[in-house]
Amino acid sequence: MIFIIFVQLKTKTMWQIGLLVLIAGGVIWGCTVKSRGNNTEKDSTKVNSGSDNPNDSIIPSFSKEDLIRKLIHLSMSPVPENLQQGAMCYSAMREPDSVSYICPQCSEKTLYTISDKDFYQISNIVRYNIHSCRSMAEKIKGLDLRIDEKQFCKKCSPDVVSPQLCLYTHIHGEEDTIKVSSISADDLEILQEFLSGKLIHSGDRDEQTPLKNYIPQIERMLGIKIKN
Repeated sequence: MIFIIFVQLKTKTMWQIGLLVLIAGGVIWGCTVKSRGNNTEKDSTKVNSGSDNPNDSIIPSFSKEDLIRKLIHLSMSPVPENLQQGAMCYSAMREPDSVSYICPQCSEKTLYTISDKDFYQISNIVRYNIHSCRSMAEKIKGLDLRIDEKQFCKKCSPDVVSPQLCLYTHIHGEEDTIKVSSISADDLEILQEFLSGKLIHSGDRDEQTPLKNYIPQIERMLGIKIKN
């Protein structure tokens, strides 16, 4: 009789121990799931906070007031010292007798020959300047720029005799868009240097000159004048 009671008590005790083990296991599992959930939430928050890549940063647009302040600052800046003189001149390559231009708007091909007016100027623009201007316009941030080259297409501009490369500039917050004709890659290089806060212009053959010397060109491209 005593043995039976002992067995029953032992069985009851083992059952209680097992129940406690199950409860403890459930508590531990719940804490683990919650901890993982918190870690996942933290990781998700970190991912959604944005990329660490500086190239993904939003570049603010320049207002007219910003550009005026930058122009005044450039005009008052001292002339940089120890400027590079640039490399030696190289012999010029022989100019071709004809050049072709393919319009990005209509895909029409326009052929210019030596018999055309201002052929050598047009040849230089078509062979070098247009491509460089396209590339420079994409690099410039903070302004809405558009290169207009349709004058070089005889289908889009059949009446144009002396085609020019044009630049359209829109400043944030302003209604009007500025149009500038006869633009060059060097002009856009100067504009990029100005917007970047540089004081030196690097020209052909790496020749360096004070950027403040080109304030009139910058004012022309922006449609802003700081001096009467």
